[in-house]
Amino acid sequence: MEKSKDKGWSWVVLFGVFVSASLSVGFHQSVGVFFVDWQEDFGISTQAVGWTSSVSMAGFAISGKTIHVQSRLRCVLPYKAKFVH
Repeated sequence: MEKSKDKGWSWVVLFGVFVSASLSVGFHQSVGVFFVDWQEDFGISTQAVGWTSSVSMAGFAISGKTIHVQSRLRCVLPYKAKFVH
């Protein structure tokens, strides 16, 4: 069996996924830093500012579950990689 060579693209994909995941989770974890500024800039209550982080985290969690269900039901077509030899 002949081994396929990816010519380093797997590292590029890995780096891209790492950056994307880090930014997504980092944003959700750092919403509290902007809490007081948003409250002062927009003149809204603490409860209204709290909804922004809650809705954002709910969307993040629901999207993960949705993708999991789709993959279990085989709704997502598998990608067949074609390597250049």
